[in-house]
Amino acid sequence: MFPDAPEGSADAAKLLFSNADNPPSHRVNGHNRINGTIRYSCDNGAIWSTSRAFAPGLPTAYSTVGPLGNGRYCVLYEGDHNTITFDTFDAQWLGPLCGTLSAGAASVAPGGTADVTFTVTKLATVTVRVTAPVSANVSTVTGRAEFNAAQGHLNVKVPVTVTPAS
Repeated sequence: MFPDAPEGSADAAKLLFSNADNPPSHRVNGHNRINGTIRYSCDNGAIWSTSRAFAPGLPTAYSTVGPLGNGRYCVLYEGDHNTITFDTFDAQWLGPLCGTLSAGAASVAPGGTADVTFTVTKLATVTVRVTAPVSANVSTVTGRAEFNAAQGHLNVKVPVTVTPAS
């Protein structure tokens, strides 16, 4: 994120990464890679605390992200039919926070409810109730939870397993 930052400084540990954010087996209109996403880490990539889609729901093959200067960044990516798209953003658009958002897994029967506990490092712990529709199939689904604050946001994938009804 700051390629000219002094080695070992807090800014030198801030990274940006771009890729498609979809399960490997998930295809949309014949495309394996969709949801072009920028990810942020403040600890040399140990934790990617913030992400935001720059091409939500759209085919996104190869991509790269880089600094332009003056707090601006760019993403260059291959879209549908081999189109190449160049776009820009600033840190405010990404809304990065240095921290973690973690979630417990949940198991719930169709028509039942379960509590999922979310923890925002050093800020808060919140429990959210999830309900599976009566018509839910037995499987594991992955949702996404997001924590928003004035300084930015954090997000995490949340696995919820729908169990057979008893």
